[in-house]
Amino acid sequence: MKKRHRRKKSRKRLIPIFVVSAVYVTLLGTAIHHFLPKPPPPKTVVKTLPPRENYVDTAFETPIPLSVSDDTHTSGILVKTEEYPGFTATVMEIRNPSRVQVAMTKYKGSVGETVSQFVNDNNAVAGINGGSFMDPYDWRGTGGFPNDIVIANGNLINHSHLGPQPMIGFTASGQMIAGNYSYDQLKNMDVTQALSFYPVLVQHGQDIVQGNGGWGYAPRTVIGQKANGTVLLIVTNGRYENGPGNVGASLQDMANVLLQNGAVIGANLDGGSSATMILNGKLINEPTDVLGERKVATAIIVK
Repeated sequence: MKKRHRRKKSRKRLIPIFVVSAVYVTLLGTAIHHFLPKPPPPKTVVKTLPPRENYVDTAFETPIPLSVSDDTHTSGILVKTEEYPGFTATVMEIRNPSRVQVAMTKYKGSVGETVSQFVNDNNAVAGINGGSFMDPYDWRGTGGFPNDIVIANGNLINHSHLGPQPMIGFTASGQMIAGNYSYDQLKNMDVTQALSFYPVLVQHGQDIVQGNGGWGYAPRTVIGQKANGTVLLIVTNGRYENGPGNVGASLQDMANVLLQNGAVIGANLDGGSSATMILNGKLINEPTDVLGERKVATAIIVK
């Protein structure tokens, strides 16, 4: 009689539930780390302003004394943080406006670049995100398709049309311009650096925002200039990036920030998850994009 051998049932190796839980928590933490409270950036000073309801529309409020420190690695650039109700602003001042230039992605028609890449590609020392670009993927665009007129170092490097459109730029003499201009007007004014975005927030030292600006509250990037030529590059946080009270800034808030810092002209740049500031190869702010720096079509760089 043949002996029957019973086949042993294979046992499935089960992963202990505590191991699964640990991996899940780790992955979840990695995915949402951009939304957790973070300490403020180092080497900054704090400026507290009145609550929003106490702001005035005409600006020229009494300035609050500041103690601003020079960045020891970059001559001619000052950086500070300012605490406001609902958001924190990082303010960069560039004394020489001729150092401020426009850069556009070298992969136009395909993909954008991060501000870090723009700064590195152009041997610059600092930069912020710039103007508008086509974004067909539900606010997750690749930044490969810049909109409207882009002028860099006197050269027209992008346009969809040459008629009047919202422009932000600088003339060869270092004067900032902001408003609706055609390409011919820009040429006549000797504008050598320009890109498209809006709205203008400050003009001739006056707040020109109506109400809160109508764009809600979000991370913002703005650019301005003082009467002495100093350029202001400002990036704010928001969307609860740094805690439950960190809702973001309105356009009216940004007009106030510009005026508090002495701007006589100022305009809004692309914001939201695009808002980024780089100095000396380091990310200064906390972008709200879950991947960190977002790829954008253009940047404002400091050589």
